[in-house]
Amino acid sequence: MVQAIDDKTQKIENLARIAADLFPKLDATEKKIALRLYKGLSEGKAVSPGVLASELGLPNERVRRFLSDWPGVDFDAEKNVVGFWGLSLSETNHQFEVYGRDLYTWCAWDTLFIPQLLQKTAKVHSACPVTGERLSLIITPKEVRDPRPSEIVLSFITPEAAKVQQDVVQHFCQYVHFFASADAGAHWVSQHPETFLLSLKDAFVLGQLKNKIRFAGTSL
Repeated sequence: MVQAIDDKTQKIENLARIAADLFPKLDATEKKIALRLYKGLSEGKAVSPGVLASELGLPNERVRRFLSDWPGVDFDAEKNVVGFWGLSLSETNHQFEVYGRDLYTWCAWDTLFIPQLLQKTAKVHSACPVTGERLSLIITPKEVRDPRPSEIVLSFITPEAAKVQQDVVQHFCQYVHFFASADAGAHWVSQHPETFLLSLKDAFVLGQLKNKIRFAGTSL
């Protein structure tokens, strides 16, 4: 039993390192930009790079270059940010409610780690792609609460950096879903053999570890 627990812990830690290394490492300034951008999107409106730079006391060009050079950033027609590393203003299958504002995430796992980055609690609504059953849960910066149904599990895939940087939705997000039960998840995974299932608890811990690595040196 101890060996099994140790093996699972090692697997989660390895996955966290892989996930944290999907994109180039952030310096201290870039970490500030990323966290402030998440906060701006959580307010339910597109984020102007110029306003973001002003709020952080940084040169406009520094912020614009960071955003334009990085994958995983979505812009509207006015070049304002409407999606960033999992958090989006555009509708998806994963509704992410913060302070009564309806936001969305690109995949199920995003809902589990973004609340810690925002330091806010989120109400999450999704649907099982196998049964069609509506799913809901509450994610705080520290824990998962009130999953309905209680048997919710999550599919996952070991990401490849080169593919994810090319298109994170196509090569990662489309494989990461909530399921109403382990049986429903196992049915889907059997048709997608490169994927595997995680419990809600393990997926949440994975997100926390990824954040810790990705944003080392911040207040998280």
